[in-house]
Amino acid sequence: MLEDFQLAAIAGVGDAAGLYRIPLHQGLQDTLANTWGEQLNAFVEGAEEVDFDAAYNPEPDERFRLTDFDLPGYLSAATSDAVMGLDAIGEGEQFIRSIRAIVGLAQDNGDEIVLFQNFSRSHVIRPGQFLFLRNDTYETVQRPGLTLEGRLSAVYVPDQRKLLFHNFRTVNTFLPLADVYKEASENDIREVLDHASFSPEDVDALAVNANQ
Repeated sequence: MLEDFQLAAIAGVGDAAGLYRIPLHQGLQDTLANTWGEQLNAFVEGAEEVDFDAAYNPEPDERFRLTDFDLPGYLSAATSDAVMGLDAIGEGEQFIRSIRAIVGLAQDNGDEIVLFQNFSRSHVIRPGQFLFLRNDTYETVQRPGLTLEGRLSAVYVPDQRKLLFHNFRTVNTFLPLADVYKEASENDIREVLDHASFSPEDVDALAVNANQ
């Protein structure tokens, strides 16, 4: 089981992004320490680490590896001990809708570790749209709530400055990976399209208008 497990959320966009504490009852905190520990084992055990290559599609048992990777400033000093000093997450639905990732901070065999789960608007529990059975009658929540994923999207090891992940596009929604993504220039695209294996209908349109 992970030790000193704490839960937080990345909320906001751009310069307004920050890390916010998710207060938990002790029983729930212990339960999540167990489940997130299981998710960590599933993420790393038997997985092969490969250096990140934007042109490569990793196999299910492979994890992209970024070394010498630094987390954003609001995450760089975040530890399981420091979480208690963060502002608690707000109750407003608009604030909750700005969450981009759920973050688990803990000690794993004495080493600090940061765990990430993807979060989207579909993870928000809205009053009147979710029904729960209680005493043989369905009722709804009175305040917005959160649902958690059943697997991790990324793992960061601070002591090694190492980030492990499987899907670039998913993790890029909450961590700044664009700097490690080399975007092809127009000339690069033209060189690829000039290969004998391709027969493009409009080289100029593809080379000039191609997105990321």
